[in-house]
Amino acid sequence: MTMRNVPAKAIAVCGAIAIFASCSKKKDNTDQLATLGSATISGKATARLADTAGAATVQFAPAGTVINAWIDTKDLVVTDNGAMNYARRYYTTTTDANGNYSLKIDVSKYKSASVTLVPVDFEYDVVVKVAGKVQKSRSVFSATTTTSAILVNDNAHKIIDINFN
Repeated sequence: MTMRNVPAKAIAVCGAIAIFASCSKKKDNTDQLATLGSATISGKATARLADTAGAATVQFAPAGTVINAWIDTKDLVVTDNGAMNYARRYYTTTTDANGNYSLKIDVSKYKSASVTLVPVDFEYDVVVKVAGKVQKSRSVFSATTTTSAILVNDNAHKIIDINFN
């Protein structure tokens, strides 16, 4: 078959297919994790666990004391159109024997995130002196939830100490 026998329309269609097949669309980055960084919130948790003469004013909260935090995932979105409802993302950690805690929080690389700390109540046998005798008294310790926004950015490190009463 020679070129004379091939209709002009067929050549045009084949040419168009070749042109469109060789073109590629620029794809937007849809990897949401690529826009995430992290921030760290750490500190010491303290409580008055001994109420006897000579005891320090406060001691470290017991090892294993739970510290929770949450962010609104709206803070992770680069552009918010305001039409969506966003869930909270929760984080949890525990204190060590010296009352230290640390939370690694996901944040956008491009804007701040507002973190709310929520220390969990705990029970503990407080050492007290009653009528000259040292005894233990079971007490519940609470800390005020940090309701004011702790604003963090990518690579930030905030130190927030927590006191249980």
